[in-house]
Amino acid sequence: MFKKVYTKVGKGYSRDKLKYFATDEFTLDLACGNSPLKDYMPNRIGCDIIDGHGVDIIADAHDLPFEEGHFERVFCLEAIEHFHTPKKVIAEIARVLRPTGKLIMTVPLCYPVHEAPNDFQRYTEYGLRVLLEEHFTIDEITPIFSEMQTISILLQRIGFQKDMSRLTRWIICAVSHLLFAWDSGRFKLKGRPYQDIGKTRPGVFMTSSYLMIAERK
Repeated sequence: MFKKVYTKVGKGYSRDKLKYFATDEFTLDLACGNSPLKDYMPNRIGCDIIDGHGVDIIADAHDLPFEEGHFERVFCLEAIEHFHTPKKVIAEIARVLRPTGKLIMTVPLCYPVHEAPNDFQRYTEYGLRVLLEEHFTIDEITPIFSEMQTISILLQRIGFQKDMSRLTRWIICAVSHLLFAWDSGRFKLKGRPYQDIGKTRPGVFMTSSYLMIAERK
């Protein structure tokens, strides 16, 4: 129990959602790190700028070493914030995808600075549409976490990233897990969320990450 509170809040929750995209298609797993989903993509090539357990090819996402239309699908999970020129990366992804090929991304919004100094930007769902509009048609942008789940994730990161006593860190992380568990399965809390103060545009207004599915034009 003591160690369990240090597991990342929401990580299993988001991975369970991504299992839906298990595929036998020829897939580029971009910025894959240890590629926790590699078992769901048997025909994948793992690509990252540094070596790791799931990496097959070391390369910069801004200049991919693949021919045009090489892949049927690209996964890019929790990585766009680490690309210094994301428009160039999106253009490269489009280039190596076949026409109508799918891009599946998870993209952070409300999340602390991490992997500094290589943490450059955050995107709202509207910013993502602008970023991809030249090369992709967006099928779906969905918030992965509710506002309360996002608070629990941010709370745990305070425990992870600030200097504090071991007991204080454990308490903060334990509370974050309890808060997340309390809200899981209750994505729509009482009271409809709105994305502006005037309450004219409904929708989740604070999420840790988005899931986005797009098709190459």
